[in-house]
Amino acid sequence: MSGRTIAVAAAIDDTFANGLLVTLHSAARNLSPGWELETYVFGFEITPASRARVDQGLAGLPVRLHWRKLDLSAVDPYWPGLNNPRDTTCYYRLFLGDTLPETVDRVLFLDADLLIHRDLAELWHLPFEGNIAMAVPDAYPRGHRSRLSRIAFADGQRFTGDTPYFNAGVQLIDLSRWRTERIGSRACELLWKYKDQLDGRDQDALNITLAGRWKRLPPTWNFHELPEGPDDWDAGGA
Repeated sequence: MSGRTIAVAAAIDDTFANGLLVTLHSAARNLSPGWELETYVFGFEITPASRARVDQGLAGLPVRLHWRKLDLSAVDPYWPGLNNPRDTTCYYRLFLGDTLPETVDRVLFLDADLLIHRDLAELWHLPFEGNIAMAVPDAYPRGHRSRLSRIAFADGQRFTGDTPYFNAGVQLIDLSRWRTERIGSRACELLWKYKDQLDGRDQDALNITLAGRWKRLPPTWNFHELPEGPDDWDAGGA
């Protein structure tokens, strides 16, 4: 990809087609001139009408869409915490390293419920500084941390009441290191081993696997709720 191309990944079912359109349309409208979004959309039971609506809604904007079908042999209805097959989309982000082209070594994963007001080019080239991912701390981290700190993880893993916890709706990922260090596979293993205790499902598994190896982004990149405490989104908060 060129230096002005942002690799984006999203996973949706048909009910989120309109949300995806809003997310990508708002992102494209705020891009710096000359930039474009190389977007991989993994869909579950997307109707032709919904796909056409997204394609038409983005016509003329700097977005190249690559529609992919979710491979249910990897993610199926029997995964931990799933109530129906449509929920498989929440697990797709764990398989980014396996399913995106090898030429993609950095990717921005976006949930399909975002309204983007800033230029994603500002985010794209931020340095990882030795981390594997960047994300915004969750607005309500205390319950997550308290819950995960009570789990007796094997192999010396610990998640304490002070361990930072991020929201997985927006993640900038060093996909090369993600692949090398098997982040997705290790998160999947955690899900199966502690499936009855990881109420946050894939987000919990990623927070455990990436503990100490993700970089905090300002809340402007994923303003999802007002924080539960004044320090939760401060530079020193978690």
